[in-house]
Amino acid sequence: MSAAEFAQSRGWRFGALLTLSMALLGAGDPKRANVSLKRLLKCFAQWLRDNALPRAYIAVVERGPKIGLHVHIAAHVPASYRPMLRGWLEGWVRAECARWGVAYERKASRLNRYGKDYALSHNIVTHYLLKGSDGGAVVQTATDAPDSEPVLLRDVLAFDFCDPGVVPIKRLFVGASISARARGEWRSKWERGERDVNFLYPPDFLKFVRRWCPVATLDDAEIAPVREAVLSLTEWQTRVKPLGDALPPETLGWQTVVERNVEIAGAALCRVHVQFALAGAMRDPQDRRRARAELRRSVEAAHVVVNENAEQIASLVEELELPLGRLVVRRLAAAEAAVRVLGASLGAAFDRPAWAAQTELHSLGI
Repeated sequence: MSAAEFAQSRGWRFGALLTLSMALLGAGDPKRANVSLKRLLKCFAQWLRDNALPRAYIAVVERGPKIGLHVHIAAHVPASYRPMLRGWLEGWVRAECARWGVAYERKASRLNRYGKDYALSHNIVTHYLLKGSDGGAVVQTATDAPDSEPVLLRDVLAFDFCDPGVVPIKRLFVGASISARARGEWRSKWERGERDVNFLYPPDFLKFVRRWCPVATLDDAEIAPVREAVLSLTEWQTRVKPLGDALPPETLGWQTVVERNVEIAGAALCRVHVQFALAGAMRDPQDRRRARAELRRSVEAAHVVVNENAEQIASLVEELELPLGRLVVRRLAAAEAAVRVLGASLGAAFDRPAWAAQTELHSLGI
């Protein structure tokens, strides 16, 4: 995955996928297969150099129940070069069959027939090579995962597991241009601890990944109810300001208390919204994890603030029958519910029940 990401960062997209059957080459046993495979990669690397192309390829060896040992090679070969690659591959296979004393078999090799370069092909081909990986492997523990659910390798791959069989020779080969040595100090997202598919892959590839819902990121839909609650309270304040001036002095004083409490609750909700935006904007997984923890704390604090102020407002409305205060009680109930739902997705702990659950809103004439 790191080699593929490095290749993509250099503009070397994998567009060609070669498949060769060792058995049909006459190299079905492990020793011969090992010799043929080394010769293939050496010759292929030379072909890339001869055509001024980087040695950006990944080869994976598998052993299937029908065709036995075979190799898949994902490589950066632009579409304009693929007809030449097809001709070279046929020539190499013919020579290898002759070397092992078997008749040439057209099915011994296959090259995908993409006639164009597709942006999606790089990740699709890479994930095809990974189909033999242990999908049950835990790549992020529940302790480290922001949603407290362990992330398995299958959650971040596009293809279902396919048993690669017992391979008695080396399984993985990486081209010199994208090897660990070539990458040097460069670190991939995966190596930096990223396990959120929304940051690992481009948006148009997410539909191919099983767990494409947010793992560590924050979906805009999660914050939408809180955003709407802030706008609702702000709209209420704008509406009641002119109306409050017409109230009798004794009622206006209590109305001012209500407005102040609404302002405090709105400010707490605004802090949640701002913290949400900060957490979602983080690109480094460690920074985003810390920002999400801070967001969880701000949600817990907002829940307390909204409950306390809403409860006091509801009490004043019931006792003094404040007409303008009555208009905001349901909005505060919706705000509390929005905070509670967001908090549930973040694993927030709420020490007190919702005030609205203990208050008969219809008794307030609402």
